[in-house]
Amino acid sequence: MRAATPAVDTTIDWLLDPACPPVQRLALKTLVRPPAGTTTIRRLERTLTGDPWVAPLLGGAWREARGGRTRVHPYSKWRGAHWRVVALAELDIGREIPGAATALAEAVDDTLAWLLSPGRSRAAKAIDGRVRMCASMEGNALLAMSRLGFGDDERIATLATRLVDWQWPDGGWNCDRRPEAHHSSANETWAPIRGLAAYRQFAVDDQLRAAIDEAVARGAGFILRHRVIRSERTGEVMNPRVAWLRWPAYWHYGLLPGLLALADAGRIGDPAARGAVDALEAKRCPDDTWQPDGRWWSQPGVRGGASTELVDWGADGEARMLSLRALQVLLAAGRDISR
Repeated sequence: MRAATPAVDTTIDWLLDPACPPVQRLALKTLVRPPAGTTTIRRLERTLTGDPWVAPLLGGAWREARGGRTRVHPYSKWRGAHWRVVALAELDIGREIPGAATALAEAVDDTLAWLLSPGRSRAAKAIDGRVRMCASMEGNALLAMSRLGFGDDERIATLATRLVDWQWPDGGWNCDRRPEAHHSSANETWAPIRGLAAYRQFAVDDQLRAAIDEAVARGAGFILRHRVIRSERTGEVMNPRVAWLRWPAYWHYGLLPGLLALADAGRIGDPAARGAVDALEAKRCPDDTWQPDGRWWSQPGVRGGASTELVDWGADGEARMLSLRALQVLLAAGRDISR
């Protein structure tokens, strides 16, 4: 866990603090923008594989088994290959980072072997006209692999095709296998939108590209009809949890994940999103940062801990990533982030 750092003049100054190189690099790339920080970015990239956040994610998690050690299941929360590539994509640790390419390729292969397995393919059967699968799995994987430098891998086109085929009539996705379930799940919808939007530039087939555009538009429409976090039926906040700020989000929906999905879909400026953007801005603390109000993970080494992490993100690290993402959303929405 990194130590917290003293207060600085602005939120961006804090995010540019060299004490946290992954966040410093992300802030330079997305908030300051090259060429001003290009030299620093290249210098940082030469050291990232040894960073206390990045090194465990590239190294992976193992378990003792008959015949020796084996890697944990790709979906093991939150240490499996699937979650490692998602976290690495959040940190923008692509295969262009010196020393990362081999570990990334192995994690991608492990994840795709699971997602493209015959068993998972057979499970994708329609019930009452709707395919009821956890599309957040394909969505998160598609997003991560597109961003990590694997967008031209023919295997991930299958993930995009699945998401297009699995989309429900209301524009979202859901894994609820009850025949009477007819409304999509926000938890299963935000990641597919982001994954399809990220993969779109790599789709070589015109028909698939057009289908992706339609699916992203329909998915964004689903979120906008809910004004991001509100019930489409009552107008009330759909669940108290969606107003929480937590990082990493993994598959959990909320205010920030919904806004990130709209930003990726190019719909963050829609009037129906304005109230949610206001709500995110209102969560800015007096010190001009965004702070976590809980977490979905347990620290490494916690015995019996549910969803144990490989990385101890720490409250300071969570706040840095939440603040970075919040500023990105506000910037995309045309808001002033200069405070």
